[in-house]
Amino acid sequence: MEPVLDIFQNHNYLAYFPAYSTTSNFLRAITQHEELLSKFIQALMISPLIKINRCIIDQFLTILDNQELPQGIFSMIVKLLVQRSSLKLINQEIS
Repeated sequence: MEPVLDIFQNHNYLAYFPAYSTTSNFLRAITQHEELLSKFIQALMISPLIKINRCIIDQFLTILDNQELPQGIFSMIVKLLVQRSSLKLINQEIS
């Protein structure tokens, strides 16, 4: 999981952004790993070039529904969603 996270964290050095399916699959894989999820959300927050679509938003909303979600992760997800919606950086395309 760490090598994939490295790609997201060091996205500035790539000539392309990760595919929506890659982002979605990685998010699905790390949902239960608080540390990786936290680092992933931070990477998305600092790199608006990593695009997210409605499917990824829905995944984050499902994570927010988790009653046992730590407050820190909860607030990070909310901040990410607010940031992306205010910057209009959510691609409406559903992949």
